[in-house]
Amino acid sequence: MGTRVGEFLLQVGIGGDFNLSLDSWLVLKAFGSSLFVCSVGGFWAYKNIRRETASAGPARVWVLAVGMSGVAVGIFWQNSGLLGAFLAIACACVVLLAALLPALSLLKNLSSKLTGSLLLRMSLREVVWFPGDLWIALGGLVLAVATAVGVSLMVDSFRAEFSQMLEQRLSYDFSIEGEPAALTELLEATEISGSVSRVQAYYEWRERISGVPVAISYSHLDRSESRRYGFAAPLADTEVMVSEQTARLLKVDAGHPLQIDGVGYRIVHVFKSFGDMLPRIVMHLGARPRDAPLSSVSLSLIDPEIDLAKTLPVQGDLRWQSQSTIRDLALETFDRTFAITSILIFIAVMVAGIGIYIATTVLRLNQQASARLLVGMGISRAEVWGIDFARGFGIGVIACLLALPLGCAIGWLLCSVVNPRAFGWSVTLLIEMKSIVLPLAWGMLAAVLATLIRVGQREQGRMDAVAR
Repeated sequence: MGTRVGEFLLQVGIGGDFNLSLDSWLVLKAFGSSLFVCSVGGFWAYKNIRRETASAGPARVWVLAVGMSGVAVGIFWQNSGLLGAFLAIACACVVLLAALLPALSLLKNLSSKLTGSLLLRMSLREVVWFPGDLWIALGGLVLAVATAVGVSLMVDSFRAEFSQMLEQRLSYDFSIEGEPAALTELLEATEISGSVSRVQAYYEWRERISGVPVAISYSHLDRSESRRYGFAAPLADTEVMVSEQTARLLKVDAGHPLQIDGVGYRIVHVFKSFGDMLPRIVMHLGARPRDAPLSSVSLSLIDPEIDLAKTLPVQGDLRWQSQSTIRDLALETFDRTFAITSILIFIAVMVAGIGIYIATTVLRLNQQASARLLVGMGISRAEVWGIDFARGFGIGVIACLLALPLGCAIGWLLCSVVNPRAFGWSVTLLIEMKSIVLPLAWGMLAAVLATLIRVGQREQGRMDAVAR
């Protein structure tokens, strides 16, 4: 089953056929993780059953205090790295779970103010009247929906900034790479060609600054070229722009001085550079070393329909790439990559829905006496379905209301803490309804379906006998 799921996820994200094989370490890790989770979960449930109600309040306060401390440590202690970032996310989840029972108790006190039909009020109140039967499954659904919201916010925010970066960088019609001699010949041909509206040459050099290997790009940084990096002014010979990865590794920022090969420069802008393999510095063409090779040329045409082979008959091995094609392929690859994440989130919500189904089944078993009373009063099958639907709707609303703030917090942690520590770049969190509505809808659907599904007639008869 696991190999089938893995092959399916790879087909969705990458495409093609895969034949995955299990190794001993993977099996050991899977079984070890499941055994650990089941052992901890079982022990925790056992301790909760035996714990006196009087001691629950102080213990919860301690859990909240430790959880908030873990969140603070993970965020503000930069040296904790990715471990600290994930610790902050885990502790945020623990804080919400610790606050879940008090939240249900508050809703229980407020449930007396519900109005409407008797059956509707009864089904909605049952959601909060018996927190001991529901809170663990409800917590699982809350965490699944919150994770879905957080990841959706991060992915959509990342895609928006990635698309904006592509629009800025790929402002030319074509990018050409090849041998320096062929590129130089191409530059000379563009000078006498009347079909080229704009051309830019890029020189590349590798340097080590404070022990950090960086890639330095040299070009004529006029206003138009600077806009490709999100800066609206031309650069002087003594000014440079650095990527976020460079700024993070060298611990510098805009306005700071920077020494490069013994020469002092001033950083005027820090730009985003998603996907760069090396930290990057962008400098004016006049500062390039004499040995720096010509690495690429970008150009725009007056008429995009012009035959380039006739207009620029350059000899040599050159690789022409349409910037619009590069952009489309980059966004397609981005969407296919994160499609795997969406499927994993759906699986998590589905598993949480199974937990809600089990919990509501236990709740129905515990309420067999009142159910028989209602049947004796003559309620119809449609009204029974209505009670189940209202119960599931109430569970879904509570789960979504609790998951929304946690999901936004997870999204912010992924954008502002996890991404910078993992890849060196930050993502500005964008709160958009399209990123929130779908995960909440999946959570509502999982809760409603979990409460509407009932076992077969034979199994229901067995449970009735056990309940009696």
